[in-house]
Amino acid sequence: MCLQIAFLKIKGRGNRLMKKWFKFALLGFILFALVACQSDKKTTTTLIYDEYGFTNEIVLIAEGDKVIEQTSKTETTYEALGVSTAEEAEEMMAEFLVGYDSTEGVKHQIDYLDDRLVESVTVNYDAVDIDEMSELAGSFVDGDASKGVSLKLTVEMMEEVGYKIVD
Repeated sequence: MCLQIAFLKIKGRGNRLMKKWFKFALLGFILFALVACQSDKKTTTTLIYDEYGFTNEIVLIAEGDKVIEQTSKTETTYEALGVSTAEEAEEMMAEFLVGYDSTEGVKHQIDYLDDRLVESVTVNYDAVDIDEMSELAGSFVDGDASKGVSLKLTVEMMEEVGYKIVD
């Protein structure tokens, strides 16, 4: 049983490695959900990835092993995306952003600056409809996500793809 958020291939320019990492940033997360242990103690875990003109910081708030909220902040240079301007970046991103603003439990904001974009995504797992979220571009659900998202497995998976825990 697991929940996976995967990302579609980005159409357009840019090298393959950047495309791979940018896919992770679109939502800022790849998660596995398993039955989560319940606890009243809230913990915050911060992970960061910084390479190739791409920086992604993920903050996970959990009760025990159950993630209740995830925030992702991504900064990506236009050069890393293979575009030159904010307009080109906005055009590239448009097809991937459909539905994010209207999905309850998901907050999304993207700012196109002179040389980079800054994207913030927050998911409140207590408020989001996992089935509706799975319809967003770049995501799919595998297993019974109603049991919760495992903090331990999420952190392990993120470390496997190069994220580091920030103290």
